[in-house]
Formats: sequence, C-alpha cells, structure tokens
Amino acid sequence: MDPIQSLGSALSHARLDLGFRASASESERTVLARYLYNMAVCEALYPVLQAVEIALRNSLDAVLSAEYPPGSAAPRAGDGLPVAGCWLDATPCLLGSREQEEVRKVKRRLVGERKAITPHRLIAGLSLGFWAGLFTRRYEIGPASSYDLNDGVQTALWPRHLKAVFPWLPRRHATRNHAYRVIRAVAELRNQVFHHRPVWRLPLAALHCHATDAVGWISPPLQQVTRATDRFPDLCRKGVPGYEKDLAAFLAIQAPAPPAADGTGSAHT
Repeated sequence: MDPIQSLGSALSHARLDLGFRASASESERTVLARYLYNMAVCEALYPVLQAVEIALRNSLDAVLSAEYPPGSAAPRAGDGLPVAGCWLDATPCLLGSREQEEVRKVKRRLVGERKAITPHRLIAGLSLGFWAGLFTRRYEIGPASSYDLNDGVQTALWPRHLKAVFPWLPRRHATRNHAYRVIRAVAELRNQVFHHRPVWRLPLAALHCHATDAVGWISPPLQQVTRATDRFPDLCRKGVPGYEKDLAAFLAIQAPAPPAADGTGSAHT
C-alpha cells in the first residue's frame, strides 16, 4: 500500500480531513505533515503547561493554608465524606457550589480507590479548571462575592491574596480579572493538548507566552528552567513546511529501489 494511504488509514482519513485539512485542494502529504506538527507542538507544550498547573496549585495552597489553617476545618454537613483537614474544608466554606462539587468528586474517587483523603491527595486531584475557577468574579470583593468569613463582614479571595499568590505579577497586570483571563486560556489549551485535539489553528505563540509569564508570576527560577528546556519556539519556527520536508525524506526512504540496468530489479552481482 502507498505509505501516504497507509498512514492516513491508521490515523483515520475522516479525522485528518476534519481536524487538519485547511483547504480541499491540499495534498494528503500536507495534511499528514500538519498532523505531525500538531502532535509535536502538543508534546512541546507539556512542560510549560505542567509548570503552570503545579506552581499555581501549590502557591494557592500555601497562601490559603496559612490564612485558613487546618484548625478551622470541620466536617462538612450532608455529604458524608471525610474531611481532609485543610482550607478546602474550611468553615465557613470558601468555595462556590461548583468548586465544592469538584472537591466532592475527588473525595468520592479517593474513597472508591480506598485511599485516605489527605490534603496532598485532594490538592493533586483537582484540575487546572478548578484552580482557574477560583479566579472568577464571585471570589472578588463585591456584591457577588461567594462567602462571608467575619460575622457578616464581606470578604473574598481577591484582591486580598493576589500579591501573595503571584509575588512577581507586574503591577500593571495586578488584577483578578487579568489573572483569570490568562489562567483560563492556559487551562483551555491544556485540555486541548492533553486530549490530543487539533491545536494548530490556535494562537499558540501567544498562549505559550501567557503560560510562561504565569509561571514567572509565581517562581522566576521555575520560569527560567522551563525556558531553558523549552522546545516549543524551535518547533514553531519549523512549522508545517518543516514537517513536510521530514515526511518527504521518510517517503523517499520507503520508495522501492529503481530497477537494475539488466532489468532484473536487483543490484546483486
């Protein structure tokens, strides 16, 4: 079978046409090259996306644990689930209804796996979408704030804890809304990348820059390490044309050897 057709069949012609074809006139080789480019870019985005997720949840946990220590935690009424003994179970509850349900889902999973519900396991089990959700407007001081902590005196996470969570966030961007827009965009990219979806149409360079910046808001050293090991810029410069060249070289290797001069098709003597 023709190698191009074989590759297309293995990857699904329908999926390639739906997710990786820019125009009806494109060759199958270009479509396959775009698929390979998309796959490589997704791989190259893993380090910075992981750095954002890990650094963000650890920073939030450190700040909120100090503000709402385990001593303030009490059993949550009604759900019958164990208490982790951290700020996620604080009373009064810090979380909106959606985030509370996300915490319960992780707890139910841990119970089903017969694992103890510890702060570490609970924090690690929550998605980047959960952490991004803590930056929505209802967690900012205002009429829509989600909770009161001081006998009816309204308070909220933001802007109160913004500087502590993001010590190196530039002053011109030091708002809950800016942090939310960046973290939400990074979370959406993370979901696309981790589920093997086409991301080549997205503004990847800008999103990569946002993710790298967000790491630096929390830990400049981690940002430096991430940049030092980052292959994404090189892959962006290579682009789909570079993968077309790689694919052409691969196909040249796969092509049958030309017939020998004696017509036997073999170069043996």
